Amino acid sequence: MTEYREYRNFSTRYILWNIPVVTLGFIAGGWVLFDAENQGPLFWICLGVFICTIITNIAMDSYRYRHFRCPECGTILPKPKFGELRVRDLITFYCASCDIEWDSGLRVAGG
Repeated sequence: MTEYREYRNFSTRYILWNIPVVTLGFIAGGWVLFDAENQGPLFWICLGVFICTIITNIAMDSYRYRHFRCPECGTILPKPKFGELRVRDLITFYCASCDIEWDSGLRVAGG
């Protein structure tokens, strides 16, 4: 029978890594909106930074979900099937060798 365990370190690291990237994105995006009329060099730099933060966030999410290791045996677990999950469902990782379903501490975001 599959055992269910919580692994909250994943969600803590997820949030802590996102804070600086999202903060930088908000600052750059705010400056882009503020300087939209002038479109000087700082506008284009901030627009580039804003786009880079979006790309970085997508890449970091992809990496984290594809390289989750089972805390018990160290096996890299398959990425959760987000197409089968609904809004507010728990994001879990299943380790077939340990027969453990790991709760990441995160939920599927809404709309």
